[in-house]
Amino acid sequence: MTRCIQSLFSVLGWLLAMSLPACDQRAEKSSPIGEAYFKRVMQIREHRDQQFKTAADSPIPAPLRAKFQGLSYFPIHPHMRFRLKLHRIQPPDTVWIMTTHGQDRPALKWGYFDFTVQQTPVRLFAYVFLDHAPSQNPRLFIPFRDATSGKLTYSGGRYLYLPLRRDDRYVLDFNLAFNPACAYGNTDYVCPIPPPENSLPVAVLAGEKIWEPPQSP
Repeated sequence: MTRCIQSLFSVLGWLLAMSLPACDQRAEKSSPIGEAYFKRVMQIREHRDQQFKTAADSPIPAPLRAKFQGLSYFPIHPHMRFRLKLHRIQPPDTVWIMTTHGQDRPALKWGYFDFTVQQTPVRLFAYVFLDHAPSQNPRLFIPFRDATSGKLTYSGGRYLYLPLRRDDRYVLDFNLAFNPACAYGNTDYVCPIPPPENSLPVAVLAGEKIWEPPQSP
C-alpha cells in the first residue's frame, strides 16, 4: 500500500521545525548559545538516525535496516541559519506540486524568502498543502534543489517545514534540511518534487547529504 510522506516524515519535519529557538545571527555567535545550538542539532540528527533504524515505517528498506549506521550530514554551519521575513503573496496562488508517482498535490503558493548564499541573492517560495490531514496544522513547505543535488545530496532535492506564523517571521535553518522519504529506495512512499522555481544556483552545503546504501559483502 502506498504511503504518503505525511507519516514518519511529517513527524520528523515537525520536530525539525519546532526544536530550535529563533535567535538572531549575533546571538548564535556567542559561545553559550552556540554550544547549545550545536548540541541540539546533533540531538535531532541522532533521533532521526534512531527512527530510521527502528521505526516500523522507516523509509530505509527493511532488508537494509540491520546494517544501517546512520545518515550522512554536512558539518553544522550556523551561518546557514537565516532569520527572514516571508513576503506574502496576496491572495496566494493555487498551484499543483508534482509527486514522484506522477500525481499532483494542490497547494497554495504562500510567499517567498529573499536572502543571500555565498554572496549570491536567492529566492525560495514557500507552499501550504491543501490536502494535509485534518488533524495536522497547516505548515510552510519549502522544497528546494541546489548545486549539490545529484552530486553531494539527493537528486530529488531536500525539504524544510516550518509552523505557520502570523507575523511572517521565520528562521530558515539549512542545517535541518532533510531528504524526502523517496531518497532511500523504499518505493512505498510518494514525495513532492521541488518546483523548478525553487532550484537554487548555489551549493547549500548544510543539512543532510545523499544516502549510500550499505554494500553487500
